Amino acid sequence: MPALKLLGKSLPVVVNGASKSGRPNAQEVLTDPNAKMLDFKELDPNSIAFLPYSSGTTGNPKGVRLSHNALATNTCTLSSQNFHRCKPALGDYQDVQIAILPLFHVFGLAVTLMPGFYLGIKTITLPKFDPTLYISTIKKHNITSYQAVPLLFKFMASCDLITKEDLKSTNSFVVGGSPLSTDVSYDLKNKAPHAVIQEGYGMTETLVTHGTSYFNENIGYCGQAYFKMRKLK
Repeated sequence: MPALKLLGKSLPVVVNGASKSGRPNAQEVLTDPNAKMLDFKELDPNSIAFLPYSSGTTGNPKGVRLSHNALATNTCTLSSQNFHRCKPALGDYQDVQIAILPLFHVFGLAVTLMPGFYLGIKTITLPKFDPTLYISTIKKHNITSYQAVPLLFKFMASCDLITKEDLKSTNSFVVGGSPLSTDVSYDLKNKAPHAVIQEGYGMTETLVTHGTSYFNENIGYCGQAYFKMRKLK
């Protein structure tokens, strides 16, 4: 476990399912009457979970109150197998993603961070975009899913140092912030023909509202409204 090695502490590692390394199974721990658990705390689902700031359309920064209920619903939707190609971590298996987007913005928070927690995805966080570091991270960690803005995907598609071999583990490219051009999508698919390009739409005030299914690639289309999304007139 790389994260625990960096932490430098000896902590128990519990996995979800059978482990070749003989680590404890989470299901066995949860059903063990002698296992010590933290006290469960009831939360008001409408209470504030995050308070990101946005200028919206008025130009004046303001805090946006995102509730636990809204964030949980959004996370479950984005983590479903219809929209997210990454699978839940099971035993010693774990998908891998890069967190290059700001985690205090909805794209990084709702699309990368929260589904990463929910599915147990190994998340490599980078402090900022540095071409050399980004390329070396791709080559080292066999990334399975990317979430980024079109400009970064344009870099990946045009950079000769990022090869088909580097993207052989990639299942999906999740695009947001602005539309992905046809030329960039073509070049990206040429490097990773097996990967699906998924576009979506969201705002700080609403979290992610639209997206395309992993099973219905439609480049240039931000998708349909997610399940249980209320339409306001």
